[in-house]
Amino acid sequence: MATAVSTVQPAPIKSQYEEHYDPTVILKHPEFAILPDDAVDLSDKKLNVACAYNEKHEVTMIKKPMPKAGKGECVVHVRATGICG
Repeated sequence: MATAVSTVQPAPIKSQYEEHYDPTVILKHPEFAILPDDAVDLSDKKLNVACAYNEKHEVTMIKKPMPKAGKGECVVHVRATGICG
């Protein structure tokens, strides 16, 4: 008699940090947007902008939701940074 064997693995349990910093939360957020080169709202000081650098050596500006500090955390406003590459 053959026995059925399930190959479905249970979902791994995420730590509190994996839950909090899950990148899909950002990617699915309604505020997430890839900005065009001529974006006018880059002058908004409350805007959370990230730069993404791809394999074609192109830099893309990305609007992201403003993070909220969790327990024992703080939000740091970075005024300047650089990309080496």
